[in-house]
Formats: sequence, structure tokens, C-alpha cells
Amino acid sequence: MKRMLTLLLALAMLAALCACGEETVAGFTAASVPGVLVLAGSDGERTAFHLTEDTAFFLPPELTQEDMLAGRCPDADISVTRGRRDGSFTNAIQDWTCKAYDAKTVNVRLVDTGTATILSDGTELEIWRGRSETVYMLPGHQELLTESGPTGPRDVIVAGVDSALSDAAWEDITAYYDMQGLLYDETAQLESAYAAWQADPNGYRSRTLSQDIYPSMSNEHIICFTTTVTYPLEDGTYTADQSCAVFDRTTGQPIPTEALFTCSADELADVFLTEANVGDEALLAEMRAAFRPEYIFPQPEHLTLYFPTGSLPSQKHSYIIGLDYAGHEGLKDLLQDWALPDGVS
Repeated sequence: MKRMLTLLLALAMLAALCACGEETVAGFTAASVPGVLVLAGSDGERTAFHLTEDTAFFLPPELTQEDMLAGRCPDADISVTRGRRDGSFTNAIQDWTCKAYDAKTVNVRLVDTGTATILSDGTELEIWRGRSETVYMLPGHQELLTESGPTGPRDVIVAGVDSALSDAAWEDITAYYDMQGLLYDETAQLESAYAAWQADPNGYRSRTLSQDIYPSMSNEHIICFTTTVTYPLEDGTYTADQSCAVFDRTTGQPIPTEALFTCSADELADVFLTEANVGDEALLAEMRAAFRPEYIFPQPEHLTLYFPTGSLPSQKHSYIIGLDYAGHEGLKDLLQDWALPDGVS
């Protein structure tokens, strides 16, 4: 009986929702005139929506509520929560009519910028933008690659890391990352994605790229930022590479990683890899050959040795070794006193 009552209640709630006529309709802009937005779904079916001051809009920076109400919506990827049926809409020029509804919410995910990038074979990729991403599309709304960010370094908060800096320090740190730019080859990624789509158009899944910068360690003298780049490999699997930069927290000036240590790069490699106790002799030899001081990242509770993708011939992806300060006194003793994280002595 209890299960039957539960089922009846669920059916009653579903009936109530249907009675309200609410559902989400997704599609691309088919028409935009003052007060009306028409979407075309993946099946080509058109649906019109009446837009009013009561409609809730969720828009990327390129659009405003005024644009939407005035009928100035470009080609866009949109989802609408529809209200009750409200007549029909007719496009007399193109000679078609579709059902019309009240629009409760309008969420514009992407907007066509009207610009394009051209691949090596002359193929044009349309450039679409969302709130924080750029999407490259083939004609016909086929998403090829989504580029997120970059995010940071400012306004990113990480627990346990004090990133309260002066405006002057932030200005120099931001300038450093502006000069650094993207750490991946955008053109090569687009060419690779297009080649994968050509090889299997039906099975292709849109690829993603991202670059994120965030504070990863601090004390009263320095602050460290880690940059993480996530990108697809040729086979469609994903990998992530990281790099670290150290700054004087008062001036915002960069500090070379090797300056954090009291020894040479060779001695640092010897101590770190000995403490890491790498059992594979062939891999250990690769690590010694590839080692660079900038591969070491200071963290609040440990030091990380990060070998990026491609630096170790036997490894397909990046390789990470983390050693706690507490369990590796020999390693900690190589750090300058001013480079130790808060709470580590």
C-alpha cells in the first residue's frame, strides 16, 4: 500500500507539472524580433517564445537583457524554460508558422561572434563564446573544441594559502602571467581535433582545453602559483601538465626556483630522487637526465617533483612524486629558511 501511495503521489506531481506546461526547450536561434525568440531544435522543429520583463535571463557578456527583448539575439545556443502555450508565431517572409509559449527563463550558453579561424586546409571554424569559454564549431553547429579560461591568478582562493597581496604586487604578478600567455599550442590542438573529426564524424566527441592558475603555497616572504594545463592527446585521452612560479609577496617580482634551495641543481636531484626511493632503475635514470629545478613545486605540507608530459620517454603522461616535509628531513634541510611554508621548521 505504501509503495502504491508513493507511486500515485509521483504520478500526481508529474500531472501537475504537465498541466503547468513547463519544460526546457533547447536549440539555436531561428529568429529574433522584438519580444519574440524562435529556436530550432536538433530535429529542425521551431518553437517561439514570448519575452517580457518577467523573463529571467542568463547571458554571456556579449548579450544584455535589452538586446534580447529588442530582438537583437544573434545565432546562439539557448535553452528556454517554457510556460503556458501562447498562440502561434508566423514568419511571413519565410512562410512558416510555429507554436508559441511564454518564456520563464532564457539561458544563452554560447553566442556566435561572427568571426572565424582558418585551418591549414582552408576550413573555417566559427568562433562562439560563452560566459567563460570559447567554442570552435564546424558549419552546422558541430562543436569541435572548447577552450576554457584561462582562469587566475587573481580572485582564486585556495584554503590554507594566504593570497592577500598589495595591489602593486598583484599588478606585477598579473603582468608576469599576461606575458606567459597560453602554455599550449592552440592551432595544433585545433588541427588535431579536426583530423579526429574527419576520421570519425559520427563518433567524434568535442574536445576541451583549459589553463588554470591558482595560489599553491605561501609564507610571509613568498607566494607560489601553479599553472595547470589540461589538454587532449592524439588518441583523445586527456593529460594535465603543471608548472610553478614563485614570487616575492611584497613586490610581486618572480624568484627563480633554484634560489629557494641552498644547494646546486645536481645535488638537489640526488637528494630528492634518493629520498623518493624510485625502484625502477631505468625510470630513475630518465628522471636524473630530465631533472630541472623548476620541476619542483613547494606545497604547504610537501615538496612535489613534477615531470611534465614528454619529459620521461617511458611515460605517456606526466609523472608526480610528492615528499612530505615531516618524513624527509634531508630534503627539508636543503630549503632556505625563508622558503619554508608556514608551520614547517
